[in-house]
Amino acid sequence: MMADAYIDLLAFQDREGDLDLICSQEDWPIVLNVFGEAGIGKTRLLKSVQHRLESGNRDTLVMYIDLENSEGNPNLAIDNILHEITNGLPERIDATWQNPEQVAGVLVSELSRLARTQKKKIMLLFDTTEQLQTEMKFWTWLEVNLVGPLVLDGGIRQVFAGRTAAPWRRIEVRRKLQTLCLKKLPYRINLRGLAISLLTARGMEWDEPKLENILVDLIETYGFGHPRLSIALGEKIISDWNTRTLAQYLEEKSNYEKEICQKVIEKFIAENFLKNVPEPWKTFLWWLCPLEEHFDLIFVKEYLNKVLRDEVKNHPEHFYIQGLFELRIIYSVLQKDPAGEYFNGVIGEVMRRCFRVLRPADYAQACQQIAATYADMIKNYLADDVDESAGKNELVIKYEGYSKGATV
Repeated sequence: MMADAYIDLLAFQDREGDLDLICSQEDWPIVLNVFGEAGIGKTRLLKSVQHRLESGNRDTLVMYIDLENSEGNPNLAIDNILHEITNGLPERIDATWQNPEQVAGVLVSELSRLARTQKKKIMLLFDTTEQLQTEMKFWTWLEVNLVGPLVLDGGIRQVFAGRTAAPWRRIEVRRKLQTLCLKKLPYRINLRGLAISLLTARGMEWDEPKLENILVDLIETYGFGHPRLSIALGEKIISDWNTRTLAQYLEEKSNYEKEICQKVIEKFIAENFLKNVPEPWKTFLWWLCPLEEHFDLIFVKEYLNKVLRDEVKNHPEHFYIQGLFELRIIYSVLQKDPAGEYFNGVIGEVMRRCFRVLRPADYAQACQQIAATYADMIKNYLADDVDESAGKNELVIKYEGYSKGATV
């Protein structure tokens, strides 16, 4: 069984509702933003939509368009979209095109004709939209020349999948817009199915039944409900059991968990969560990951100045403002709500566990300095003579919690 099949086993026992929503004939969304962190199952969901709609249904036309190869270039992305739609049409279009706008106009007319006269159910699936998240000229062009006209026609469905929601602005698009946020999966039962499937694929049997429980516990502990990471962990652990017995595992448990973090999780973080994140923000994020709640610009500056003084000195305020913006919008590592910034999805949980296992002294120092930063904020409350405020009491609770973490 290949990795894709494991993802199906893990994810789509719990993603069937999402699949039904997108494929529903009665309540089909006109424009749908699907978003979620790296490896959470966005591409698999879109591919499953395509497979379900195309299977034995000649009246359905589905086009899958991946923007990953556009390299963040708006013009290249537009060309790729027009090329993919043109190639996906059932009939060749004979015309001389002078510019992308004219091409888009012809394609909108042809798609509308197919939906109206041939009763075709048409869906356009756009993947990896985060590549162009901040290129507003691209999104404006798309709204004016393709998405907007198709929305007004009403017969063509469009799905856009990325790490953050596509930034639509035009009112005709926003009126027909629905969103679907993919989150981690609550799937301990699925993990047991994954363990059995991994074993079966390798033609292995457990010499000792307890090993199955250990496998499931390790994947649950270090995978945090993330489908792709859970599969990578399962494959690593299964391959190692060829040379380990239960007694050996129990004897080497601490060292083995460090090995998992080094060979699987740290690599996964670098290749998925922190891919393209530049320094010094890559280093900053490792030191910020012990934070289990929201943080703001002031907190980030004060805390990092305590743990990474040389790395943060001489950086002006706009460096942090722009850095947090890019981490949220371009790299999709952070999210934001009224309470402040926080780690997106399971990214913070996975990094925090890895940081604590591989760098316990740094983790303790981080907790100590987070507590010290909260202590400074408490002093500010005292200086303002509002020491009985709910805000001050909340800071005290956080200070005490991280002070305990510094001693672990």
